[in-house]
Amino acid sequence: MLAHRYNLRRRELPIEQEDNQQQRPLTTIMTDPVIRAFESIKSFHGTVQDNSRDWCDSADIIFNALNINDGDRLARIAIKFEDTAFDWYRDNPGPYTTWLAFREAFQRAFPPPERTQNRHLLSEQINQRKQGPDGSVHDYYYSLDKLCREYDPKMSPIDKTIKLVCGLRDELKEKILPLNVQTPEEFMTHAKNFESSEKVMAQHRKQNASIELPDPTYYFESNGYSTVAATQPHPQPYYQQYRQN
Repeated sequence: MLAHRYNLRRRELPIEQEDNQQQRPLTTIMTDPVIRAFESIKSFHGTVQDNSRDWCDSADIIFNALNINDGDRLARIAIKFEDTAFDWYRDNPGPYTTWLAFREAFQRAFPPPERTQNRHLLSEQINQRKQGPDGSVHDYYYSLDKLCREYDPKMSPIDKTIKLVCGLRDELKEKILPLNVQTPEEFMTHAKNFESSEKVMAQHRKQNASIELPDPTYYFESNGYSTVAATQPHPQPYYQQYRQN
């Protein structure tokens, strides 16, 4: 009676509808990582405005993030070429044993702009690249990594790591140096962890600074030998005094 009055009765579905809901399979659409990778890479036309090194760097980041191996890269890379680039690949299909071998042949066919081939200038830019006081580890890492790739595509991991550590701001460098990191990936992991810890501590300090504590009041008392100052405790709320009594 009460359930009927307040409309609390369970609404029963038709038997056929309940059966259909129970038998309906749970489908999860999973996108193939290889398809996702190539959908994320823009097409290369081979025009004067196209920079082959920047294009390869962008493709490398996407491939590495999705763990795409060299075989899958080389098997489908032609679908991203159009116009002059497609004509070049049609005449130079390989075979290429590795992605690096393909990249070198590709960049010889479409040389990057002259400004990126001046090794003296690139070396100076690498040495001057420093992480700013407010610069993130992420932005610093990828900007310096790009310069290192332009300077020497085959630069060893330890050489690149040394350059990354040298350009860190002093607070992070003091924490990274004792760890003796050997690879850029190891550097990135530790540097981002320290950066995250700094952000958490800064947030805590900001929150604590916003808490205003009342100024203490002092009274003086003498024990016959000396006079000392002590803080006067703030009166407790009435309900706390009542509970203590």
